[in-house]
Amino acid sequence: MNKVQSALFCLFVIAFSFAGPDVHSQSINSFNLSYTYNPSGPIQFKYRLVKSDPGYKVYFQLNLPAYDTIGNYELNTFYRSSYSDSSAFNETTHNWADLTDVSAYPQLAGKLAFMPSESQNIIVFHVKRPSTQKSFFFDVALEGDNMFTPDGITPVDKNGMPVLKSFFSPRDSLSLTAEDTAQLYGFYYNMDFEEARPPMVIDTISGGKTMGIDSSFMMRAGYFSATKPGLYLFQTDSSSGSALAMRLAPFYYPKFVSVDEIIGTLRYISSKEEYNKLVSSKTRKKALDNFLLDISGSQDRAKRIMQNYFTRVAEANLLFTGFKEGWKTDAGMIYIIFGHPDVVERNDVGEVWTYLKMEDKSDLKFEFMRVKNIFTPGYLTLIRKDDYDRYWFRFVDLWRKGRI
Repeated sequence: MNKVQSALFCLFVIAFSFAGPDVHSQSINSFNLSYTYNPSGPIQFKYRLVKSDPGYKVYFQLNLPAYDTIGNYELNTFYRSSYSDSSAFNETTHNWADLTDVSAYPQLAGKLAFMPSESQNIIVFHVKRPSTQKSFFFDVALEGDNMFTPDGITPVDKNGMPVLKSFFSPRDSLSLTAEDTAQLYGFYYNMDFEEARPPMVIDTISGGKTMGIDSSFMMRAGYFSATKPGLYLFQTDSSSGSALAMRLAPFYYPKFVSVDEIIGTLRYISSKEEYNKLVSSKTRKKALDNFLLDISGSQDRAKRIMQNYFTRVAEANLLFTGFKEGWKTDAGMIYIIFGHPDVVERNDVGEVWTYLKMEDKSDLKFEFMRVKNIFTPGYLTLIRKDDYDRYWFRFVDLWRKGRI
C-alpha cells in the first residue's frame, strides 16, 4: 500500500469503547510533538474540526510510510481539560474495520462524531504501533480562551471528501456544506500581508494592521468558485464569532514557481539593499540568478540554495498557512531558517520549539503564544528576544553559503 492509499479520512463519533478502557494519567505538555512539524517524518496527521449540533466533528487524514499498513496500528482517543491536565483518564480503543469504508473512494474512509463534556476541552488521537510500542499523539483543541469555536461549515472536494488544508487553488473544485442552513455569509479580504520580522526584532509600535473587508456576499451552500487571490471568510451566522477561513492561493501552491513569488521569500536571507535591488529590477530572473551566484560563490551552491530553501518554503506553506501564507508567519519563518524543531512542547498558552545542541553546545528555544484569531485557530506568535541575533545571523550566513 503506497502513501496515498494509506491515507485515512475519518469523521469521528466518540461513543462507547470498542475495547476495554486503558487508564492513563499523563499531561499533553509532557509529550514531544516534533513529528507534527516533520513532513518527512514517520507519520503525518491532518485534521479539520467542525462544530456540530450537538458536539463536534473531526475529519482527519493519517499518512503512513509506503511500506506500512494501517493494520499494524491501533487508534485510541482520550480527553484532557487542558494541556497541563495529568489526572487519570480512560483511553478508548477503536476498531479500524468499524471506521473504514473504501467503497466510494480509493482511500480508506470512515466517519464517527463526538460530544465531549463541559470540562473536556481537548481530544487526543493516540496512534500506536503495538509491535514496537511506538506512539504518536495528535491534539485537537476544542475550546479555550485563546481560540474561537469553529463554525459548522465543511469544505469538500469534487469527490465529496473533506478538505483539510486552509487554502485552495484555482484548479481545485471546492464546495461548502453546512448542517443547519443553506444560506452562508461570505467576506473577501484582499490584504497583502508582510513577512514575519526576524526573531530578535522587537516591535515597539503597539497595535497592528486592521483587516478591512473588501467585499461581502451571500451564497447558498454548495459549489464555490473564486478568481481573486486572497482570504475568504464564511459564516452561518454573521453575528457569531465562528467562521471558516480559506485562502485562494496561486495555482501550484504550496510551491512557488513564478520569479516574483520566489524573490519575495528571499527576504529572510537577503539584506535590505539586496532585496530592494531584486524587486526593482526590470529583469528579475537575471537579477535572481545573479543574487544567488553572488552570495554562494558557485553555481553548484546556488542550485543547492534554490532546492533546499524553496523546499523549506513549500513545507512552511503547507504546515502554517492560515490567514497569511505559511512562509510569512512567525512559525513559518523559524521553520524555514532553522528547520523542523527537535522538540515541540505544547501548553495552555502556546508552544515551545527546541533545537538541541547548537554550535555552542546549548539548546535554542523559541516560545510561541497562541493568539485568538477568527481566521486561524491557534495562530502562533513568536515571543521575540534580543539574544536571538547570534543564532539568526549564523544560520542566515549558512544559507547564503549554500551549507544548509
